[in-house]
Amino acid sequence: MAKQPAVLSNSFDWDRRLFSVISRLARETGSAHLGSYLAAFALTAIVAGTTAAMAFLLEDVVNEIFVERDLSAIFLLAGVVFGIFVVRGFASFGYGVILSRVANAIVLEVKVRCYKHLMSKEPSFFARSSSGELMTLINAGSKGASGLLNTIAVGMGRDFLTVIALIGVLLVQDTELALGVIVAVPIFALIVSQATKRLRTLSRKTLQLSAALNNRIRASIQGVRVAKAFGIEAELEKAMQRNAADVRSVANKQAIVSNRVTPFTEIVGGTAVAGCIAFGGWRLSGTDEPPGALISFIVAALMVYDPARRLSQARASIEKHLVGVRIMYDFLDTPKAVEDQKATRPLEVQSGEVRFEDVVFEYDEDHPALHGVSFTAEAGKMTAVVGPSGAGKSTIASLLLRFWRVQGGNILIDGTDISDVRIEMLREAISYVGQEPFLFDGTIRENILVGRRAASSEEVIEAATAAGAHEFISALPDGYDSLVGELGSNLSGGQRQRIAIARAFVRDSKLLILDEPTSALDTETERRIQMSLQNLMRGRTTIMIAHRLSTIRDADRIVVLEAGRVVETGTHAALISAGNAYARLYGNGATDRAEYAQIAATS
Repeated sequence: MAKQPAVLSNSFDWDRRLFSVISRLARETGSAHLGSYLAAFALTAIVAGTTAAMAFLLEDVVNEIFVERDLSAIFLLAGVVFGIFVVRGFASFGYGVILSRVANAIVLEVKVRCYKHLMSKEPSFFARSSSGELMTLINAGSKGASGLLNTIAVGMGRDFLTVIALIGVLLVQDTELALGVIVAVPIFALIVSQATKRLRTLSRKTLQLSAALNNRIRASIQGVRVAKAFGIEAELEKAMQRNAADVRSVANKQAIVSNRVTPFTEIVGGTAVAGCIAFGGWRLSGTDEPPGALISFIVAALMVYDPARRLSQARASIEKHLVGVRIMYDFLDTPKAVEDQKATRPLEVQSGEVRFEDVVFEYDEDHPALHGVSFTAEAGKMTAVVGPSGAGKSTIASLLLRFWRVQGGNILIDGTDISDVRIEMLREAISYVGQEPFLFDGTIRENILVGRRAASSEEVIEAATAAGAHEFISALPDGYDSLVGELGSNLSGGQRQRIAIARAFVRDSKLLILDEPTSALDTETERRIQMSLQNLMRGRTTIMIAHRLSTIRDADRIVVLEAGRVVETGTHAALISAGNAYARLYGNGATDRAEYAQIAATS
């Protein structure tokens, strides 16, 4: 199985062509908000028009008020100017609200899309990608998508249209001088283009370092008990400070690169406007023409500079947002988990027999897991899978749940190959209790209902009672509506495990997988949990992955794995009597050595 690159690694195509990314984003995300963008564009056109109108009216203001001193014109022009500002204000308000609402919607839509794709991935993907990296990807992608589309919308709307309108004013007022101002535009573009490639590299580096920082913070929060128990808070703080210093260093470089174009554009713009003032004033000084046209031109030139500067800097902003959009598409373009295009057979579990036939699997070329594993878990009985660490026990459970697909051989349930069955039907037929009872942030009731969403309140209580959880749940202030806390932090390990067992009870499937469900518990808690598990296993085909061999002495069949191969099968007594792999495992870790010695002596 080929290695999956990390989602923010350098192996991804960070340099996707700008136009292809923008066109895809507009097609897949922006098109759903086309009406809003058109409305915003129309309003920005009004803003651009009123800006140009203000510059154009200055000729009349100067000539009629300051030269002709026409009182009636004064009041008329004042009213017109007031009206222009009112229209401009409401138009600016309108497009600002529209674009903000669209940006908010896009952020959420992209997050949902990325989350949906994330949940379609195989477990191997999560094994190779950190949670901090994935959170950085989703946040950067959603913010980048909304920021890129809004930057283009504002740039193509307000700024571009304002520049065009003001250039029109310049050409009408003085074509000769206008050509001198327009020359500055390509110079702006050339200056900005030199900074964009460096900005792209720094933006990518910032994301990668931010992901590492997020990982460290997350790990520190989740491991706070261990950190305090071993007194390593100071070491963690120093490591976090180093990460933060790296992020700050790159972010500061990014700030310098993104802003270093400003002095150059100011110089170019200032040169163009100053030249117009000097040349226009010199030319006007030898004539009797009124100054209104020149003043209108100069003001228009000053006004055109600001949106032109924003347009020139928009490329830097676009490049910054593109980094997030690029990694989002690189992630979305990775294949989903191998799904069931060809898996259409229904799964009708009758007796519940599970059979492994020469199953071969390896996580990658360097980590083979199973080599021709064959065994049968008889219907309605308990089959235990044991072996030393790394023997392939948990891989058995993962393959049966089809977290991964077998690379050789077959796994059958009542004679049906699970590769031919739709994955949701397969998992509906299986209840699972793992060694780490993961609880979602929410209430106890919600966590039990993970097993079956349609279960009634009575069924939830019945499941909790069967799991031995009802008593402690009822004693909580909010009962079944009590919050479990992040990662179930409000509950003890045994309480979390009982809720996980209740989840399996309410699912009520004929097949049950128990993956070392008591390995992390103390002996007394384990005994109580074992009683709940006995109730759960009754009448179900059970495959128990076991580390503590004392928990599976009553198994109907024990399958012993070593280095990914089945080395022996049988009952507890028969395998102890044989004195081979299982007897050695049991002897090394037996909790009841007297029993072991007695069986061994009679063999």
